[in-house]
Amino acid sequence: QRLPMMDITNPEWQDYFTAQSRKHVDLNGFDGIFIDTLTEEIPPFALGRGGKFPRGYSAAKWKEGNYQFLRKMKQAFAGSNKKIFFNGVTRSPGKGGALPNKGMLDIADGTAIEAFSIYKSMDASNATKKWYFEKTILQDLQQASANGKWVVMEVYGNNDDDQTRLYALCSFLMVQNERTYFYFTRKDHAGALHWRPEWGVTLGNAKGTYKKIAQGGYQRDFENARVLVNPTGKAMTVSVPAGYKNLHKQPVTEVGLPPYSGAILTLN
Repeated sequence: QRLPMMDITNPEWQDYFTAQSRKHVDLNGFDGIFIDTLTEEIPPFALGRGGKFPRGYSAAKWKEGNYQFLRKMKQAFAGSNKKIFFNGVTRSPGKGGALPNKGMLDIADGTAIEAFSIYKSMDASNATKKWYFEKTILQDLQQASANGKWVVMEVYGNNDDDQTRLYALCSFLMVQNERTYFYFTRKDHAGALHWRPEWGVTLGNAKGTYKKIAQGGYQRDFENARVLVNPTGKAMTVSVPAGYKNLHKQPVTEVGLPPYSGAILTLN
């Protein structure tokens, strides 16, 4: 609010930022740049006292300023295979309407979805777990990844137990494609990478889209695995053909799924 060079509509600031971005991406051999955070609506932290816009700003100017900035970023990397990502199209639980920041996603190569940021975890309550599957995954993730866009799915959890992680991952796998990526962290570990064993499972390519199964569950088959998810508040039991093993390499023909849980069954 106080520094002219931080005015996102300032052409000199835009030119400086984009030139520096291209310089360092090329010098370091990065795949592109991830810009945190851009929004079409001015965020609360950028407002002045009493919720007022910074001097000289309006809702329309804020939105267009972000569009101008993203267009310049795209121009700066024209002719290269580098990708421009921004954060993001995140929607807080309970917030309806169209996909947030869709106009910015139309300009950029990709985006991030946070479920639901370090301030509210995916597993904060049964309501947020349900919202994660029904809205964040089946609605927002699919919309964001349409038209060839790239999406990083960032899931924050209060807990880091197997059930929480597998529910988050298996939900994501219902709509995963070659341009979507998954990351899970306990919210107090945000920014650090802790490897999870389920990330190393070789699923192979998806053999189609997800399908609903009995009791409110969902299933999707891959070349080397079957993925199940229970996005309901009731436990369920799912039968599977012979030949599948759980992640502990034990043969199974029946899988018990607690409320809000998932399972990956492999064929090898």
